[in-house]
Amino acid sequence: MTVLSCQQLQLNVPGKTLVSGLDWDIEAGQFWLVIGRNGSGKTTLLQTLAGLRPAAGGEISLHSQPLQQYRRRQIAQRMAILFQHQESGFPITVQESALAGRHPHRGLWDWSDQDQHETVFSALQTMDLASVMQLPVDQLSGGERRRLELATLLIQDPELYLLDEPTNHLDLHHQISTLEHFSGLAAAPQHCVVMASHELNLGLRYCSHVLLLYGNGAWEAGRIDEVIDPERLERLYQHPMTVQPGSHGNIYLPA
Repeated sequence: MTVLSCQQLQLNVPGKTLVSGLDWDIEAGQFWLVIGRNGSGKTTLLQTLAGLRPAAGGEISLHSQPLQQYRRRQIAQRMAILFQHQESGFPITVQESALAGRHPHRGLWDWSDQDQHETVFSALQTMDLASVMQLPVDQLSGGERRRLELATLLIQDPELYLLDEPTNHLDLHHQISTLEHFSGLAAAPQHCVVMASHELNLGLRYCSHVLLLYGNGAWEAGRIDEVIDPERLERLYQHPMTVQPGSHGNIYLPA
């Protein structure tokens, strides 16, 4: 089932075309990795898919209906976006902050207090935050705040997760556990995930598909085993690459 699709999508910034003629289908059960150099359009693409900035051309469809025909709340019920940089200036607890993920569904879900508590606790536990749920958010470390943002998305429970550098500030243990969790979500027939990341080898380990953004309008998309090779990565990153076999597939390193 196609959840989101792009038809001849074009993304521009002043004086430059980042993406041109993007025809791309995001299917339920897929985990997409979006890679490219700084300024290649990864963040711009995610924000455009979420309806937060206009495209320069083309169309985005959500369940075969043009995205602009949906109200903002309807989009939030179906898509959740994790921003690369996100700050909370409100003096609230971790539990209260996580509960914001339910906001798009208020009035549609008749949750009891017990259901609400269990859902929030489960999401915080998944992100290893259950022990600090009563702490003020401003007492969290950078990594804990990032995991709180991810827990809030889990409570939102969309079909499509758009993640911009989700492993920012996370230690290795939490990078692995986070990507394992979203990989499991993406494998379910009712969910899909798109992740922009500079963590190339972690992304290749957990994702099923990849979108390469070359930053000059050009792009390539497909299954990782069909698209990723040293030659394409050298063109993408403009640097020589080496490849080594690993227990989870090939590992690509700068030469």
